[in-house]
Amino acid sequence: MAERQRAEIAITGNPDWLASDDTSLYVKTDSGSVVVVDPASNRVVRTLPTGASGLCQGLGVAFGSVWTCSPDASGASDEVVRLNPRSGRVLASLSVAKRPDQGHLEAAAGRLWVITDAGLVGIDPATNKSDPPLELGVSGTALVAEDDTVWVSSLADGTVVQVDVTARSVVARATGLDGPRELAIGDQIWVLTRAGLVALDRDGLRQTGVVPTGATTCGVAATPDAVWVSDTVPFLRQIDPASRTVSEAVTTDTSSCGDVRAAHGSIWATASNDDVLYRLDP
Repeated sequence: MAERQRAEIAITGNPDWLASDDTSLYVKTDSGSVVVVDPASNRVVRTLPTGASGLCQGLGVAFGSVWTCSPDASGASDEVVRLNPRSGRVLASLSVAKRPDQGHLEAAAGRLWVITDAGLVGIDPATNKSDPPLELGVSGTALVAEDDTVWVSSLADGTVVQVDVTARSVVARATGLDGPRELAIGDQIWVLTRAGLVALDRDGLRQTGVVPTGATTCGVAATPDAVWVSDTVPFLRQIDPASRTVSEAVTTDTSSCGDVRAAHGSIWATASNDDVLYRLDP
């Protein structure tokens, strides 16, 4: 760890989900706030309060705004909250009934995409209005997005679906997966499952390999040269996407894990229960 570590940043409130833009790294805490980290100084520069009174999952940066969540009154779903990234001012609160387990809010085809029980919902950033749900045929858990495509995992149904959001249709499915959760986009679609890290073709979702990982994996991120999986022991695994093998294991003194993200020339990973954000050389 010592030879890779560039910074260890204390963040109270159980830091977990990560997002980034050209200037900053953003950290969603379980206590409800979004913490802004300056990559130039490795310092927390401000905290954006969301007004959330309970635990909710979800963070993204798109269309010049920070998007996060606030639990609804029932606790069964989340509202989506849009924030000014500098002032923290709430620009909009949208009652779209986001599923509580969706951690990454991502954009594609001019929309921010949210998983609901009714399907995949796009939010128009120009109006802060939501489109009609796009039916997935599965109960969605997590997503990644690029260009006009959104890939959605379903923990309950053991499935990943590929969605053409411009055509508003599901164009491919990978079924029979063992509890698919978080995803990352690289040369493949990389999916965390109970069986390990599964590689799927970007188009068609044919399974091309499985890399064994631990049962407690939390997050996954991809760069052109590596795939990173966060866990408890070891804290991170670096995986060679060509050979589908673990090329390095990174250990820490922490006993928890969280999200992992490639941004600003580094790998960032949270240890949620230890209130720590790590920055590593890739």
